[in-house]
Amino acid sequence: MTKHPLLFVALLSLLSVVAALIILHFSPGEQGGQLEGVAITQVSVLEEDGGEIPLSDSLSRRLVTLLRQYDRLSYSALPSYTPQPGDLLLTGPNHGTCFYLTADAPPTLVRVNHDGYSAAAKRSADGASLGADPAYAQWRQDLAAYLSP
Repeated sequence: MTKHPLLFVALLSLLSVVAALIILHFSPGEQGGQLEGVAITQVSVLEEDGGEIPLSDSLSRRLVTLLRQYDRLSYSALPSYTPQPGDLLLTGPNHGTCFYLTADAPPTLVRVNHDGYSAAAKRSADGASLGADPAYAQWRQDLAAYLSP
């Protein structure tokens, strides 16, 4: 090894870079608050007057966890999307790409990309499986209790 020290150093550097890339690839960090790589920092219910009611951290985390369990289908393009009162808005820290979870059944997850113009819809995996999940039904009950005066 002492005959070619530059080759040895280059080889060690290459191995270090490969090891770092493998670690980053298989350990993406905390994913509980992310949906499709978008950090979700706030979940709100849309009101009739266009306002938003922010949800508690606990309700928000539970919803994102549920959505991640059913996040298995690809999106299909939508010509446009108009949120309705009662829909849930899931946003990140920079309010770029956001998600809407429709209030109607079966729940539909709509992704509106950061450009604000392109939207895509995704039904829950297996059609209505999220809507049929007892954990989601319980979450909806907890949401109703949270929103009641």
